[in-house]
Amino acid sequence: MPPIAPVPPTAPASPSAQAPIPMTYAGFWLRVVAALIDGIVVLLVTGVIASIVGTVTGGPAAQFTVQVVAVIATLLYFALFESSPKQATPGKMLVGIRVTALDATSKVSFLRALGRTLAKYLSTLIILIGYLMAAFTSRKQALHDMLAGTLVVRDARTHPGRGILVLVVLLIVVPIIVAVFGASVLFSYYAVYPDHASGSAAASSSPSDASPAAASPTVPVSSASVYDAALAEPVPDVASIYDGAHVYSGPLFVAWDGIFLRIALPDVPNLGADKAVLVDVAHAYDASGKDVNDTTSDFNTDPFFQAVNMSRRDDPAQHYSGTRSVYLVQDLPSTAAVRLSGTVTIHLPLSDGSIYTKTYPFDVSRSVADSI
Repeated sequence: MPPIAPVPPTAPASPSAQAPIPMTYAGFWLRVVAALIDGIVVLLVTGVIASIVGTVTGGPAAQFTVQVVAVIATLLYFALFESSPKQATPGKMLVGIRVTALDATSKVSFLRALGRTLAKYLSTLIILIGYLMAAFTSRKQALHDMLAGTLVVRDARTHPGRGILVLVVLLIVVPIIVAVFGASVLFSYYAVYPDHASGSAAASSSPSDASPAAASPTVPVSSASVYDAALAEPVPDVASIYDGAHVYSGPLFVAWDGIFLRIALPDVPNLGADKAVLVDVAHAYDASGKDVNDTTSDFNTDPFFQAVNMSRRDDPAQHYSGTRSVYLVQDLPSTAAVRLSGTVTIHLPLSDGSIYTKTYPFDVSRSVADSI
């Protein structure tokens, strides 16, 4: 009888083979902390991008462009991070959670992550109920998780405390950053458009006259006839230094290049010191004759922005000039208009405390070819 071969010893089972590691789904409040952190990051990122795009785009179409860019940036932020090897946005990384496929381990594709992000809009539309579902479903899935076929699970080491600390710091630091950034943008805006800064005088005037004239004249003028004499004639040869279509209205010269409305007035006492000129664009017609002036914009209707800062120039003769932007309905560049009409009103102080007022209408047109 042949000898029986010895049975080789069996290797002990590895811990992973003995029992599967239980999967822990990310709880509702962990996801809330991560979402708040991501929200702040997205706000900062899209704010910077939107400000750059808005500055480059310019004009009334900038608002729509900024909104589109902000939505695209938000979608890419979540889709790219959640489909990356980390499977998590910065907020999720900080608290120790990640997005997976339904097997709770596999990384999701970019398209699935993008679809998940788009589905969040549905979760938001139903008064955030789609988000609240993560607190009550068995696998802690929100509505957008169910629609995209994803899970949000905890890593081996979660850091809820670290996430909360980062959130608190962000809530303190971000308002400071926003305030500083907003102040710098405002400063840059008035540096580019100094004529709009003159509205501060208009804002302090009474609602009845909305005049930006100062309470006391820089140069005492006792009689309106002094202003009448100064405004008797337009500036000679002034058209030679301004681009675009132009028109005269009494002493007023108006030039328009499709973007900026530039005005010139004679060397009138107190005109520059008081910044006392309001430019009201009443109508802006396109090539078809449609009025495309944005009558809802404060830049067109508020005296704060109608006020133009007049600066002295010496060529071709001493005169005062100022510039104002033209704002059309949303999605249209300023160059879409071919004809502008409106008024320029002058408010100048007299020594007795009264205000000398003159209004000059203007109607200036460009050729249709210039607007293309």
